[in-house]
Amino acid sequence: MSPDPISATDEELIAFCNANRKGEARIIQLSEGAVIKLGLDVTAQRPHLPIGYLVMEFIHGTELSSYLESADAHQQEGVVNGLLQALDDLASVPLPNGQGPGPVGGGPLRGYLWSDSGVNSSFNSVSELGDFLNTIADYNPGPKSDRFDFAAAKLVMCHGDLAPRNILQLDDGRLALLDWANAGFYPAVFEIYAFRTRVDREPIFKSLLSRLPQEEKVERQIERLASVEGVLLRQGDAVN
Repeated sequence: MSPDPISATDEELIAFCNANRKGEARIIQLSEGAVIKLGLDVTAQRPHLPIGYLVMEFIHGTELSSYLESADAHQQEGVVNGLLQALDDLASVPLPNGQGPGPVGGGPLRGYLWSDSGVNSSFNSVSELGDFLNTIADYNPGPKSDRFDFAAAKLVMCHGDLAPRNILQLDDGRLALLDWANAGFYPAVFEIYAFRTRVDREPIFKSLLSRLPQEEKVERQIERLASVEGVLLRQGDAVN
C-alpha cells in the first residue's frame, strides 16, 4: 500500500522506494494529489539509499502533444501565448546570491548540450561558462570566429526541456511545466537553443520561435552552441 504523502515519515518513504525500485526512474501516484518519482538519476540522494526520491504535486491535465492533435488555430495560438508568458515568468525569478551558471545551488550542468552525466565543471560567472564553451567548440576544425562572449549576459531561469511531454494543458487554459531536472540559471539563448533542437519534430515551436529574439548575435550563438553539442556527442566526457 502506498504511504500517505502528508503524514509519512522519510523512513516510510525510503522503505516504499526500496520496495518499488527497478533501476530506471519511475513515477508512482501516491494519492489524488501527490506522486513520487524514484530512480538512480533522481537527486539529491541520501548516502545509504541506492536510489533518490522526490515527492511532487499531482497535476491533472492533458499532455500537450495530445492536446495539439485536435487543437484549432486559436487554441494553438493560446499555447504559444502561454509558453511566452511562462518564459517571461521564469526570467523574473530572482537570481540567488552567489548563484553562477547552472542548477540552483550548483552541480553538474544537465540538458541537451551536455553528456548524459552532465558537465563535471562548475562556474562562478558567465565569463567562465563562455570560456569553457569556447574551449569545447574549438575541438571542431575551421575558423574560431564568433566566440562566446557572455560578459553582458543576464542569467535567467531556464527550464531546458520544454518538450510537449513536459507540458500539461490544464482545464482552465493554463499550462503546467513538468520535469525540472535540466533547469538552471543560464543566458536566455540556452532556452531558445533547446527549442531549436526540436523545432522539426514539434511544429508549435516554429510559431514560438518566430516571436523570440532573432538578432544576428543570437543566431551566431545558437550556431556555436550547435557546434558545442556536436563535439560532446562525438567525444562526451573526454572534453570535460
